[in-house]
Amino acid sequence: GRGGGEGGSVGQGQTQSLSNINTSNLETILFSKSFCCGGRGTERAVKSGGSVILIANSINISGTINASSNDAPADSNYSGSGGGTVICLSETFTNSGSILAEGGDSDPNTDYGGGGGGVIAVITKQSPTLGTLSVSGGTGSAENGSNGTIFTQTVSGL
Repeated sequence: GRGGGEGGSVGQGQTQSLSNINTSNLETILFSKSFCCGGRGTERAVKSGGSVILIANSINISGTINASSNDAPADSNYSGSGGGTVICLSETFTNSGSILAEGGDSDPNTDYGGGGGGVIAVITKQSPTLGTLSVSGGTGSAENGSNGTIFTQTVSGL
């Protein structure tokens, strides 16, 4: 069995890499399948992590933004689902808290995989203070989901 994927593959030990976003087509890229939005892994999976999009002149995070998938309940016969997506667009970005987009764990009593980690993208005009970012894959009874993608880019055109 397989778990759900998002920014990382599902129980396959692979990760996706993104680089060099061109700001002229930023809207298309941010809402493409590469970045958004969590999907269910198998017909038997918990819901995947959600999507959070922050667009502001200045973003200052001191708490936790959590777009992680829930873990599958024991004896549910569910796989893990993929972590969600967090996108931050701003001139300045400071994170003294945590941003999470982690894949969910599968039912430990099944032969299913964990969910792949999600995507965190931070695109700013000035160099960001990133703090804690996590896109880890979920634990699977058959195999673990792979880690997702953390993408950061400093651009002049925001």
